Amino acid sequence: MILDIILLAIAVEAVVELIFAAGPLQRFRIFLVRNTPFLTIEDYGHLLECKYCVSVWVGLLAILPYCYMHITAVKLFVIGLVLHRLSNVFHISIGLCRDIQINLKLKR
Repeated sequence: MILDIILLAIAVEAVVELIFAAGPLQRFRIFLVRNTPFLTIEDYGHLLECKYCVSVWVGLLAILPYCYMHITAVKLFVIGLVLHRLSNVFHISIGLCRDIQINLKLKR
């Protein structure tokens, strides 16, 4: 149960990051921002322009997969999102290690 919640939390973060960073989703997100002015709050902007706000709604929607985590297809989808996010973390870590290695070589 706790592992499922941790997996869903990482999956929610992955979905929010995809909403804001994935190129193919940008047109759809911009379309929604333009066509839903009622979601704009003065002094704050549109709810779909805030990662914190979007994570609340994605988190609420993640309750549905949580109810069906015993189904293999749902669990595989969630694990796929988690692996996507963890691969990005490893990619960044390896890039930092390479930068440190290059900096050490340049100092010699």
